[in-house]
Parts: sequence; structure tokens; C-alpha cells
Amino acid sequence: MPPLVAGFVEWLHHRGLAAKTSWHRVRWSKLLVESLGSYPARYRPADIRQFLATQCHKRHYHIKTSQSVVGAVRCFLRYLVMHGRCNHRLVEALPRLASWRHAAVPRYISASQVERTISTPARTTAVGQRDRAVLLLLARLGLRSSEVARLKLDDIDWTNRKIRVVGSKTGQVAWLPLPSDVSKAIRAYIRKGRPRTPDEHVFVRTRAPFVSGSRPSMIGHLVVKALRQAKVDAPIWGPHVFRHSLATKLLRNGWSLQAIGALLRHRHPETTSIYAKVDFETLRLVVQPWPDTHQMR
Repeated sequence: MPPLVAGFVEWLHHRGLAAKTSWHRVRWSKLLVESLGSYPARYRPADIRQFLATQCHKRHYHIKTSQSVVGAVRCFLRYLVMHGRCNHRLVEALPRLASWRHAAVPRYISASQVERTISTPARTTAVGQRDRAVLLLLARLGLRSSEVARLKLDDIDWTNRKIRVVGSKTGQVAWLPLPSDVSKAIRAYIRKGRPRTPDEHVFVRTRAPFVSGSRPSMIGHLVVKALRQAKVDAPIWGPHVFRHSLATKLLRNGWSLQAIGALLRHRHPETTSIYAKVDFETLRLVVQPWPDTHQMR
């Protein structure tokens, strides 16, 4: 690790940031130093803007992700300014990316594509049984990847067919109904595919050591693999595509936004209201006709 970044790591540690936040900022500080060199006094605003533009374009980052990258670089530059290593104008030169609330449209895949993706894992192997159970949790209940990763055996109430979910953002506990196909898939994995281990997590590694290996990033890789095997051209390559697809499907099947928000455990109604943009049948009822240009003359 470059000495410049090592000092930044120690500085972040004393600030008491979350491990994930610190890792993200250190990662981008290392990439910046590797790209522009270890002498911040020579950095130019144009060089930093070009670095950000190249990285975000190469990785096809969404606007929100690009904003977090800019924030990480800004934090590193402020650290350098505070220690007299670079000009304070570098921080001011960073672009501020515009992002309007509810400007985006939910990106989803069709119900048939969801089912095709779920059917890709082999049911005869331990990996396939695990992957199928994970995909069903994402597709039927709209769980986030971190919520699936933290799921424990005690969170499943087999008798009452319910599952306890601890929200990854709020930490709130919610009991959700356990659909029959999800229940069968989890049972099959636990009985046939899950190694014998004292680990309490539902999903564990298929190779020793048999401990929880279902980190959010690993579930993301699992989803990408399944989408590619199913030959689905998804608008977003990650677990959240199932969450958007579930909400869109339920809305078109007559569910209210309030009911969808309760299932997805949204804290604010505004978060669920974005799905109204894909309710095309209802939108056709309120759309106004395009004005006749001849009558306007």
C-alpha cells in the first residue's frame, strides 16, 4: 500500500467510520494514487476529473455509484489538504453530479425471465440447491442481498410458514410469509446440500471451512452467473433487479403501493411511489391528449 494511502487509512480509523465506508474510500484513494502518482502537489484538476470520468465510464456506473466514487475521492483530497500535501482548489474542482429525486424508472426483468433465471441452478448438486434457494428468496420476497446473507436457521418458522428478516438499512425486524416454493427449496438445501456445521447461518460454504460464505458480494456474483446462464439481458446485473421486478409484477397484478411497500419494508411511502411509473395501464387513464398544433395557431 502506498505510504500516502497508509496514512489515510489510519486517519479514517480514528474517525470511527464503518468498515464498509472506510474500505470504499481507501480503494478509490489507492486507484487515484496508482493513476496520478504519489506526489499530490502535482495533481491538476483536469487530471482528477479525467480519472473520475474514465473510471465511472469504464465500469458503467449508475449515477448513485458515481456520486459515491466522487465522495470517496473528495474525502481523500480533503485529507491531503489538511496535511498540506495538495492545493485546496482540487477539492473545489471535483464535479457535483446532479441526481433528481424519483427521476429514474425502476429497472426490472419480465416474470418469464425471472422464472428462467431461477430454473438455471442444478437441483442435484449442493451448489445448485443453495443457489436456487437464494434466488427464490430474492425473487419471491424481494430481500436484499445482505438480508439473505445474514439469514439464520432460527429465523425460519417452519410451523407457521414465516421468515424473520432483519432490515439491512433500518435494523428493524419483520416477519414475512414463506411461500411454498421458497420453503421447499430451503428444505432441500438444508437436508441434502448444506454441510454439517455448527454455523447458524442458513447459507454456508460448500467447501471447508463450512462457515457463512454468503456475503452480499458473493450473492451478487451468484445472481450474475444465473442471469448469464439464463441468457437474460438484465438492465442491472445484481440482486436488486429481483426486488424491482417483484414490485412491478405485484403492481400490475392489482396490489396497492401500500401493500408493496409493506412487503419490501420501505420506511417512507415515497420510496414505493416510484413503481407507479411502470403502471402503464393506470397512467393511460390520466394522460392528456397531445395538443393539436393547427388549433394552437
